[in-house]
Amino acid sequence: MLLFAIAIYGGYFGAGIGILVIAALDLIGLTDIHSILPLKNALSGALRAVAVTVFIVEGNVNWEYGLVMATGALLGGYVGGSVGRWTNRTIVRIGIAIFGSAMAGYYFWKIYARSNSRYRKRLKRTLTEPTNVFGFRVIRALRLVLAL
Repeated sequence: MLLFAIAIYGGYFGAGIGILVIAALDLIGLTDIHSILPLKNALSGALRAVAVTVFIVEGNVNWEYGLVMATGALLGGYVGGSVGRWTNRTIVRIGIAIFGSAMAGYYFWKIYARSNSRYRKRLKRTLTEPTNVFGFRVIRALRLVLAL
């Protein structure tokens, strides 16, 4: 059930999905990071494939950004998998924890701690406007978040 909830989140937002899948697999009882990473990649790839298919069918893909992001994701997954396979398990776990915490802190600061309320008002307005995909304007919201 936990992986299902993570898959719903990951299919829509995608941010931090790898960290969440690793945490869920650890809670399930998998402790070897070298066996968790390939499973995480397979699960993340499958849920993103379903999400991308839905977005393409609905016509909600901005191909200018999408192709760049897909290329980066493929290269990052290949390089990250290769590096993770040959690195000490403890170092991989510490690196994942530090990187995940740093990214969460950065985005929290960037979105919520800014003194300029114009961005918060724009984000709130964008996320509450009705549309045909899960009640949010997907591309507009992503553009806004990336522009912050």
